[in-house]
Amino acid sequence: MRIFYAFPLPEEVADWLYKISLALREKLAGGKVTPKENLHITAAFVGNVNEIKTDILSQILREVAANNTASTLSTCPPTRLRGADLICSKIKADDALFKINSDLTRLLAQKGFNVEKRFTPHVTLIRRPGFKPSFAELKNQADFQSVSFTADKISLLESKTDSAFPRYITLKTEKLVSPSSK
Repeated sequence: MRIFYAFPLPEEVADWLYKISLALREKLAGGKVTPKENLHITAAFVGNVNEIKTDILSQILREVAANNTASTLSTCPPTRLRGADLICSKIKADDALFKINSDLTRLLAQKGFNVEKRFTPHVTLIRRPGFKPSFAELKNQADFQSVSFTADKISLLESKTDSAFPRYITLKTEKLVSPSSK
């Protein structure tokens, strides 16, 4: 099983980013738009694990959710992610989001999981884009306005790659602590 932790997007944010993706895709020579139901912010990528270990991963999810507050986020204009062949909307995040990632990384390492240390909060919009205009031109053509939202849940997901695009199956979701109740 390919497993990762992610912040689901509010429906209206996913709708809006998907529309931006479609508008950008019209101006590209290629690329695959991320299906709307797959839009998310990865909190930590775990990778291939034995199904037996999902109980441990669920425990980590519960612990992180119980000890962290919801995070206020906002989207940034579409850009290329360094070292990756994709277009994304980077996410401007408060310290709460980075603490969640840090806690996940620490707890996963304590349980023997290897986790990518670098964390760049983003939403992948288009994979393998083929550029016609320069990216600067493309960025200027996108009717982009930043949207702010609250990440108040975190999920454990499985990535299934049995189709043209990965399908993400939510295994478990936990609500983060409300900042007012901490």
